[in-house]
Amino acid sequence: MFQNPKRIFPVLLLISLLQVAGAKPATLPLSSAGQTASQRTSSGPRKFRVSQGVAESHIIKKVPPHYPSEAKKGHIIGDVILDFMIDRNGGVKDLVIVSGNPVLARAAVEAVQQWKYKPYLLNGDPVEVETTTKITFRM
Repeated sequence: MFQNPKRIFPVLLLISLLQVAGAKPATLPLSSAGQTASQRTSSGPRKFRVSQGVAESHIIKKVPPHYPSEAKKGHIIGDVILDFMIDRNGGVKDLVIVSGNPVLARAAVEAVQQWKYKPYLLNGDPVEVETTTKITFRM
């Protein structure tokens, strides 16, 4: 995929830290040595992983989950971990439940599906990014 992954990952870490610190714009200025932008995108869609903290800094619309009545009656509390993709338009797709109570997980998925993010950019072009979030249910 990358010619030298050891060079790319430190750059991604630095970019993540800069974004958390409030650096603008939200552009990932990555390049693969010796390739033009059209050559890089012609090999297929580019996907990157960002931390939960970086992803949270890009949320435009965050819908809180409702606490299911079944969970309230059963005094069920806990965390739900979700993995998902943020598409090129900032929408959520490909949600996967990593862990959590199934009753709480349904409510978490319903909420996160409605979230909207500021799109991530690579050389000025929107890219898909993968991230994880933790939804905490407490009474």
